[in-house]
Amino acid sequence: MSSDGPRATVAPMKAIEALLRAWSDAEACGDAAALDALLAADFRGDGPLGHVLDKDRWLDRHRRGDLTVDSSVWAADDVRVTNRTAVASGIQFLVARYRGEDCSGAFACTVVAVLRDGRWTIVNLQLGHLPGAISASWPMFGAGRRAKLRAGSRVKEEQVMASNQSEPQEELQPQAPPQPDPALKKFDRFIGTWDVQGRTLDADVDNVSGRLTVERLPGGFFVQQRVEFDFVGYDVKGVELIGYDPATGTFPSTAYTNASPVPLPYRWSIEGDELTITTEMLGATFHGRWSEDGSTFSGGWRPDPGREGPGNVAYDIWGGRAAREP
Repeated sequence: MSSDGPRATVAPMKAIEALLRAWSDAEACGDAAALDALLAADFRGDGPLGHVLDKDRWLDRHRRGDLTVDSSVWAADDVRVTNRTAVASGIQFLVARYRGEDCSGAFACTVVAVLRDGRWTIVNLQLGHLPGAISASWPMFGAGRRAKLRAGSRVKEEQVMASNQSEPQEELQPQAPPQPDPALKKFDRFIGTWDVQGRTLDADVDNVSGRLTVERLPGGFFVQQRVEFDFVGYDVKGVELIGYDPATGTFPSTAYTNASPVPLPYRWSIEGDELTITTEMLGATFHGRWSEDGSTFSGGWRPDPGREGPGNVAYDIWGGRAAREP
């Protein structure tokens, strides 16, 4: 892989597949130089324990030798490309040590890439630990094989599995597949397509309109919201990925839009029919409410105290399920 990374002259899906292969190989080999070319300058990595790393700190795991990878394999479940944003979800199977401590496991992994200046780069990685999944999903990661699965190995799964049959194996106890947290059921009412209208507080007529499409990513651990808005004459498009944080009982999210050069972090809170969304980065809060039958909603964004200004617009929105799904 050259330092230029996958180019937009290749069909978008092929470019994303090439980017994912290059990223997976670089992580497996601990190649910080290759990763440097694949990650955007504003890259953000969200770890399974809630740690957030910028690009330099992500690369330092390899540069300083803190992370020793014996094997890292990426298995994609779903890859979607919308305009200049791509979202890939899958599982990363990892056998590794961090500062000498075993950190092996299987992780639900979402990779977000954007197209800038004709080049695809990764702007966000979100990892969520899947308890017990490493032995239940891929027996080749038993202790008898770890020493033979070295970083950068291109051994095919079927070859490893075949060789496993001739070696003593640890007895693998049946384990139930991981399940999404029940709290994510709160998003059931969101799933679907919504037509939205709105108005800034300084306007006499509606000047906000658009459509929201909300769906679960494969596995059910994350929710994706796609936005297409005409906001006071500006064409706004974006993708937002929403997960669940059991420590706080809230739903952290990251939005990627054509209106911002950096990812935008949000946090959702859902209590009955009430929805609150906050963003410390932008200094604003949304308060909304669903109708009793869940078919309509209304609410508004307001600047937080002390964060008022021309770039922090207050507005109200309302809407309902689209009469015709796209």
